[in-house]
Amino acid sequence: MKKMITAIILTGAVLFTAAAQGPNMREMMREKAMRARHHHHGHMHGFNRKMMEQLEVTAEQRDKIEAVRVRFQKQMIDLQAEMKKLRIDKRTEMNALNFSKAKNINKLMSDNMLKMKNAKIDEISEMVKILNKEQTEKYKELNSSAGRAEGMKMRKTHKKH
Repeated sequence: MKKMITAIILTGAVLFTAAAQGPNMREMMREKAMRARHHHHGHMHGFNRKMMEQLEVTAEQRDKIEAVRVRFQKQMIDLQAEMKKLRIDKRTEMNALNFSKAKNINKLMSDNMLKMKNAKIDEISEMVKILNKEQTEKYKELNSSAGRAEGMKMRKTHKKH
């Protein structure tokens, strides 16, 4: 009997803890998905270490590229923080049944997402400007072959499901 009561109490405690963490877990999953989208798994649009080795960038170019990366990472942190605030505002308005305000916040969220996407393009654009002509041509070549390889991987993955 004692074991059964203990088991019921433990089960209740676990369920209570899980329920209390529900919204936090959703937020963590949303953030994880957002990070995954922004890291371009498999894509070579950015200037990772392997890409810079293949392009044979100089130490001076590497330092300039890193400075661009840092500046844009800071900008991205601000934009992501703004997105989190907007999600909170939207949830508040939805809970209060203020649907028109929630729709307005959706527009702000879309605008913010567009800023993030454009910032990524601007970052790559600035990095490419640091390259010389030969490196730029090689970058184009590497990116187009990476895109084709990623497309092939995606098609194979979808066929399995």
